[in-house]
Amino acid sequence: MDIYTSISINYLPKARILAKSVKKFHPEWTFHLLISDRLTDKDKSAWDIDFNKEPFDRVVWIDSLDVDNVYGWIFKHTVVEQCTAGKGVFLQQLIKEGAEKIIYLDPDIAVFNQLNPLVDLLDDHAILLTPHLLDFSNVHQSILENEIQGTLRHGTFNLGFLAINSKKDDGKQFADWWGSRLYNYCYADYDSGLFTDQKWCDLVPSYFKDFHVIRDPGYNTASWNLDKRFLSFTDGGRIQINYKYPLRFYHFTGCDSGAGLYMTQRYSNGNQVPLEIWAWYQRQLKANGQEILRNQKWSYDYYNNGVKITNDDRQIYRQRKDLQEAFPNPFNSSNPIKHIA
Repeated sequence: MDIYTSISINYLPKARILAKSVKKFHPEWTFHLLISDRLTDKDKSAWDIDFNKEPFDRVVWIDSLDVDNVYGWIFKHTVVEQCTAGKGVFLQQLIKEGAEKIIYLDPDIAVFNQLNPLVDLLDDHAILLTPHLLDFSNVHQSILENEIQGTLRHGTFNLGFLAINSKKDDGKQFADWWGSRLYNYCYADYDSGLFTDQKWCDLVPSYFKDFHVIRDPGYNTASWNLDKRFLSFTDGGRIQINYKYPLRFYHFTGCDSGAGLYMTQRYSNGNQVPLEIWAWYQRQLKANGQEILRNQKWSYDYYNNGVKITNDDRQIYRQRKDLQEAFPNPFNSSNPIKHIA
């Protein structure tokens, strides 16, 4: 089994937690880390980063991927868009390298129980997805925040998780289609109906037959579905959902902004277990270098001369083929794109 995540350097502490939690239950699985960033040797020394000692089996830098005009492609994206766009391209690369069963997990996820059922599901299905919501609520607050402002805006499925079997026809075809869409259209552009990678997968039931929607609430538990998922501990100390399902993995979305914990408190309905899990995660972040790396700036937010790249610069470059041809590596331009447009 191959499993991967995608980050910029400030998310390295989260990726460490994810990798360690995966390896706790599946030491035999291969964990790939895709980094959409750049680090100098001085940076590595200052932050005491030695990738040979990290809990990742493989580290891949975004500019090493075999894609057309990689620096021009990166330049078109914000950090969130780029880390997301890389998910599809790297999935395609893993398949080219011969990977068969592949899982993607967001870096702000931690695994709490074995994921073996996913291996079995991939024997029977080409594509596995988890919806944001499995049960509806008639409470106005939940309808407004979790349905209208959440799922209807950001997509039916949460792409913090995805799994495919590339040896099945629909698995390979999905990776080709999704990877292409993310290479060309992975933008947070609500006016155009886009939210990076997620809303594309609303089309999966129309385009593909061999897919499976995981309805086990132990997968991808998060603040947006917490009002319908009651967490508790078994006598043996295992976390379970609704007194029946093992908690497979928890998605700590909104951790840095504080929104995730706020929404967790809002929807936990007095249940202390989610708050205990969040307290554990915050301790793990501290132990894995969060205070050192959390404010690290994205290297691809700057031209090589140190000038900050604006969103207008990215938009202009994205729309202008002549600029893309004239500046295949726009980071090397001595003048910001807006000054030459």
